[in-house]
Amino acid sequence: MRQHQAEFSTIVEYLGSCRKKIFPFIQQDELPQDLINFQQVYVDDPLGCLICVKQQHKIVAVIGFRAYDQRFSHLNLPEKNVVEVVRLYVEPAYRRTGIASVLVEYIKTHAIAQNVQTLYLHTHPFLLGAVEFWQYHHFQMMTQDHHDPVWQTIHMQYQLI
Repeated sequence: MRQHQAEFSTIVEYLGSCRKKIFPFIQQDELPQDLINFQQVYVDDPLGCLICVKQQHKIVAVIGFRAYDQRFSHLNLPEKNVVEVVRLYVEPAYRRTGIASVLVEYIKTHAIAQNVQTLYLHTHPFLLGAVEFWQYHHFQMMTQDHHDPVWQTIHMQYQLI
């Protein structure tokens, strides 16, 4: 168990550094709740999953999903069998190698095995190429929050069943 805890700490630290790279303009004083409760969210929960790709013992790519918590009340998503795809990040030197696509296909397969029916995610226009990447993987745009001038969150879903 101690080995797992050390591994989890390394992953949480890595995800925290990714968050700083992607969102340098947001408050970084405290980790998000999913990272604070990493084991509960991604390991212990049957609707949790986090995959890391390592090269020479260094993490080079990650993706995860967690049980969707209905935090966007304006979305019409079912209350059961929905997960939120989160934390996709590929180190710059490994981009355009197909790692992200392999990870997306893996989580689709894993989600089906967990009886998940819907993959939900959100992204933002300032994350260049993100919408096109997810559309390439057959995620459909649900809506965009135009009322928010900073985030303009784009909500997308993929129906597994």
